[in-house]
Amino acid sequence: MSAIARPLFSLRPRLTSALAFAPAAVAVGGFPVLGRLAAGVMGGLSSLLELLPPIVLAVPKRKVTHSRKSMRSANKHPKNKTKHTT
Repeated sequence: MSAIARPLFSLRPRLTSALAFAPAAVAVGGFPVLGRLAAGVMGGLSSLLELLPPIVLAVPKRKVTHSRKSMRSANKHPKNKTKHTT
């Protein structure tokens, strides 16, 4: 095709940035529809993370030992250091 016959912009909707890495036009097994379907599934995974509340993703960073639990309940937990020696 010549440069004159090509449109300046595409009339198809643009892909979001999450789908930009997914090959939407690549044929999977000779079927281009499967490539678009796979791209849609990849984009769906990022939207699922947006639906989860942050409390679901909050997990303890490390286990609290029994001795620390007992010290905390006895109000004898280690105090935060306020003076730093250099």
